[in-house]
Amino acid sequence: MKELRLLMLGRDETALADLEQALIESGRLSVTRLSTPEQVYETIANSQVDAVIADEQVEGGSGLEFVRKLVRSNPFINCALVSSLYPDEFHEATEGYGVFMQLPVQPGKEEARELVAQLEKIC
Repeated sequence: MKELRLLMLGRDETALADLEQALIESGRLSVTRLSTPEQVYETIANSQVDAVIADEQVEGGSGLEFVRKLVRSNPFINCALVSSLYPDEFHEATEGYGVFMQLPVQPGKEEARELVAQLEKIC
């Protein structure tokens, strides 16, 4: 499998730290941590990105709002989103936005394994 390039977006650096570390340790991913949606848009415009992982809250609003805006301008981008919604509510809220995975509020090693497995299927 080729090395996949992931972008992680979140306001709080500690919130996704366990997930980020587990993804890096998998050895199959390049993970870049960004703090603003503008940085994500700029990175996507200038380089190949396989997926974006957004925290529940990002600078300027919710992760869900960010994903909706991102997908409008980049319809083929794969997104994972941290969300405290119940799975059926999450599905309803994200349907049609290219979100391939819901992550819990404090994702860790198990979620990293699931995320890598999902990416291997879709990338």
